[in-house]
Amino acid sequence: MKNKLLHPKTYFYIKYFFTIFCFLAIILALMPYLYLKKDFFSSETLYKKITWLIFSFQLLFLGIFIYLKIKITKKTGYKYDKKDWIWFSSFLLCVTISLIISLLFIININGFANNFWVKWSLAIVVTFILAILASITELLSRYKEHQKVAMDYELEALKHDEEVMKAKIESKEVDSLEKVFKE
Repeated sequence: MKNKLLHPKTYFYIKYFFTIFCFLAIILALMPYLYLKKDFFSSETLYKKITWLIFSFQLLFLGIFIYLKIKITKKTGYKYDKKDWIWFSSFLLCVTISLIISLLFIININGFANNFWVKWSLAIVVTFILAILASITELLSRYKEHQKVAMDYELEALKHDEEVMKAKIESKEVDSLEKVFKE
C-alpha cells in the first residue's frame, strides 16, 4: 500500500526521545549522591565534566523530540486549538523546571552538602513528578492530532483494501464475491 499519510505509531516512536530525556534527568539527579556520599568521583572537576556531558545529551534528546514533534505536526497539517496549546505549554513548563533542577545539580553541588538528604530527596521526587507530568501533558497536547492521524490512516487502509478487491474482481482472479470475503 502506497501511503503518504503518517503511521499512527510514529508518535510512539518519537516518544522514546523524551523517555531518554527523562531517564537522563533522573540519572543527573542521582549524581550529587554519588559525588557527596559515595565518593564516586575523584574530583569536583570530573563530576562537573560528567554532569555537563549528561546535561548536553539531555538537551540533545529534548531538541530531537521537539524538532520531530513540530515536523510531524506540520506534515499532518493539524492546527492546535487553545486547549492543545495549554497542554503543550504545561509540558514545556515541566521540562523547563526539570532542566533548571538539573542545572542546580551541576552548578551548585556544594550547596547540597548542608541538609543533603532533605534537598536531594526533594529534588529527586520533584524531578520524577515533573517527568511524569511532562509525559502526561505532552500526551494530552497531541491526543486530538493523533486521533485525526489514526482515523485518516484507517480510512486510507480501507480505501486500499476496497481497491484491491475491485482489482481482483475485474481481473477475474476470483469467481465470486464469496471467495473474496473468504480470503
